[in-house]
Amino acid sequence: MAERICHVCGQPMERGTQSVPFTYKGHSLTLDQSGWYCACGEGVHSPEDCEDTDASLELFRDRIDGILPPDEVRRIRKKLKLPQKRAGVVLGGGASAFQKYETRTGKPSLAMSNLLRLLDHDPNRLSEIIADGRGTG
Repeated sequence: MAERICHVCGQPMERGTQSVPFTYKGHSLTLDQSGWYCACGEGVHSPEDCEDTDASLELFRDRIDGILPPDEVRRIRKKLKLPQKRAGVVLGGGASAFQKYETRTGKPSLAMSNLLRLLDHDPNRLSEIIADGRGTG
């Protein structure tokens, strides 16, 4: 590993992790952040250092905002016995929506998250949506 020099104080930096606090809408989370750190308190993070932290922060913000995480979307869809394409047609979002929700390349809206929560609580309500003619395409 190449030596890094702090851009603030000129001293050598060391590779390691530090606990970094984050706050979002009044909620706090502390994550271990990899990077180069200096005794003066300065840190440098590469895109690779930020990948895990970014994913954790996104899940944290989504939880605060009421957005279901991918594993919950998948669990509820399977509980409803709907293939991904059918779920997108029946519940909304389009044929590829659930594939995106479940692979984190897209995220469900708050409305979709709430609908899935309701159907998780009472799966029999799905028949009402289908009986009304929605999702027959």
